[in-house]
Amino acid sequence: MKIRRKKADIIFSKLVRDRSNWTCEHCHVDKSCEPETFDCCHIMGRRSVGLRWHPDNAIGMCRKCHIWFTGHPFDWSDFCKDKFGEDRIAELRLISNRPVKWTPKVREEIYKWMKSQDKNGTFEPHELFHVFGELK
Repeated sequence: MKIRRKKADIIFSKLVRDRSNWTCEHCHVDKSCEPETFDCCHIMGRRSVGLRWHPDNAIGMCRKCHIWFTGHPFDWSDFCKDKFGEDRIAELRLISNRPVKWTPKVREEIYKWMKSQDKNGTFEPHELFHVFGELK
């Protein structure tokens, strides 16, 4: 089943992959020559609406590592705790459990913010994310 991606998902994915310099944050393989095999990998799944487009909830990962971790959730958990620390993972989990429903107007604002981040070469959390919790 193909994942349905919104326009915000597409720009978010690009920002995350650019931020990691097209190098897998697990195996450190450079995928700049093979962009179709390099993924935006969410720490807490895309279903977590409050974190779906949060810069602190995704890393760049080669397709091979991404698929492997998808099939090995305990190893994914261990990797994330080692890379980001247990406190950050606990904060992400807390935010992911909060009910969030973005209105079409807010989704459009987040999309425009991501487009501006792409032009600026930065990728910091939008002020709207602070409503749901601060990530340190």
